[in-house]
Amino acid sequence: MEYLDHMPIPTDRSTNGPFMMPITDKQKDMGTIVAGKIESGKVRKGMNVLLMPNRLKSEVLAIFMEDNEIQYAKVGDNVRLRLKNVEEDV
Repeated sequence: MEYLDHMPIPTDRSTNGPFMMPITDKQKDMGTIVAGKIESGKVRKGMNVLLMPNRLKSEVLAIFMEDNEIQYAKVGDNVRLRLKNVEEDV
């Protein structure tokens, strides 16, 4: 948690920056789905991500915007991500 407290927050909200999305909600529906707003970078289906603060590696299986599945999302988008190999307690 200390790492997250001192992590620099990008101010330019660039699509070329690292993918950063604070998780605001989590649910179980044929796997683990997390929701949030992309604050930096972009995400695409099949991309490997790192969940902090546990440093858990995962793969994005699907991206949803509203009720539609999409192939990629960028900074500023509110999305839900279905993640691979994420346990419910994470």
